[in-house]
Amino acid sequence: MARAAAAWLVTGILACLDPALAFEIKGAYGDAEGCKVHRGEQATSDELHLVTATEITTYATSCDIVQLLPTRSGASAVAVGLCGYEGEGYVGVEHFALTFPDKADDADPETLIVYMETGDLWGEVAPCR
Repeated sequence: MARAAAAWLVTGILACLDPALAFEIKGAYGDAEGCKVHRGEQATSDELHLVTATEITTYATSCDIVQLLPTRSGASAVAVGLCGYEGEGYVGVEHFALTFPDKADDADPETLIVYMETGDLWGEVAPCR
């Protein structure tokens, strides 16, 4: 009886979730250097920003996204990253706020805007082509 009730509850919750509200990172987003690295080429500058569904990377920091928490509207998300740092032997946890611009803004709606947990802009990255 308890199993049936639990299954019914889970089914009910899943039926209420709207997949259109999920925040999703499709493909890779980066600046010129980030997209170059994503294509398998060597970075030639330390101006490197790359975001995929599984990682957030700069020249000196590489974070595996271990959790992506969307807002209720699905317009933004918090990414929790387990990060390694160039030249360091330890890992750290970093939080990033990810959002796509509002279509009413002048910004390119395909641009992904990333903020660090301090509220500072990490970068604005476009889809890698």
